Amino acid sequence: MKTVLISSVALLAASTTNLFAADMLRGSIEPDVITTEQADADWSAIYIGAGVGFGSFSDEDERFPNFTSSGSGLGINAHVGFMRQIQDWVVGIEADYMYLDAEFTQLPPGFPELKVEDVFTLRGRVGYAYGNIQPYVTAGFAHARTNIKDLDGTGYVWGAGVDFKIAEHVMFGLQYQQHKYHDFGDQPIEVDHSVALARLSATF
Repeated sequence: MKTVLISSVALLAASTTNLFAADMLRGSIEPDVITTEQADADWSAIYIGAGVGFGSFSDEDERFPNFTSSGSGLGINAHVGFMRQIQDWVVGIEADYMYLDAEFTQLPPGFPELKVEDVFTLRGRVGYAYGNIQPYVTAGFAHARTNIKDLDGTGYVWGAGVDFKIAEHVMFGLQYQQHKYHDFGDQPIEVDHSVALARLSATF
């Protein structure tokens, strides 16, 4: 990732220098052309990247109607996706994985230690391109895995984010996801999970 970032910044600097030199040789700078090129940034790409974030959980167990458990922790994210720009709209699909160290700090009496360790999502996304900035919404399926065997949860996820083109082949983004799980294994547990992420991606 560091190599991709350095290469992208170097390529951008070289391109800018060549454009400026050509304008000087012609004796004039064409701001309208530059502005148009910036406005027509193309978001169509395959991308892959990583990020860091914070996740929090809360659950309600039908066996303990007046008791709510909760937990939170930091996480590391990896993601891959594809985007296609159609005029100013950008549609795509994304899969991501997040490793969490989120331990539930309040549990019913006699319940074993519970941690959510792995979270997977597969989501669609729809955004709108404002030059080098793209806000978007996202929704799809989610799966969470805990430290207890066969105590996994499957549900759905929705959220929103914004991506910034900071170099020709580099994006920086902020993303929020909200997850809902109705059952973990065969346990009558409903879990809400929210996560906020900062991400860096290479585009191809």
